[in-house]
Amino acid sequence: MKRDPLAILARLERQTLDARRGAMVEAQGRQDRLRGRAARDKAAWSEAVEQAVTAEAELDLWGALSRGTRHVLDRALAERDAQATELAEARAALQASLVELKRLDVLTERRRQRDHAARALRERIELDDLAILRHRREKGG
Repeated sequence: MKRDPLAILARLERQTLDARRGAMVEAQGRQDRLRGRAARDKAAWSEAVEQAVTAEAELDLWGALSRGTRHVLDRALAERDAQATELAEARAALQASLVELKRLDVLTERRRQRDHAARALRERIELDDLAILRHRREKGG
């Protein structure tokens, strides 16, 4: 049995598409977690700054704590931004797979239409030949 190369390519592209969808969902989940972490770190930094301003006796302690939490916040924001690039790349790859799969579907449909038209033409030619033979027999007999 002959295998259709377009069907094979479409199946492979669907597998790639599924893998890319999974990667995008995973990247979106990481982005959401990083966004939450950045919000928590920002809240901790804001609290540390507020404590540093209001607590005269422990100004050095709260000042150091606010610098430390700001460092953690900056790192979380940088990680979130870097991961946003990964998410954008995953979306672009997913879009490319969708476009390729659509292209393969269109090619498959065009091939199906051509095959159908060719089959209809062959049938019409055969019917015409049969009609001609029948007409000759009736005329000659």
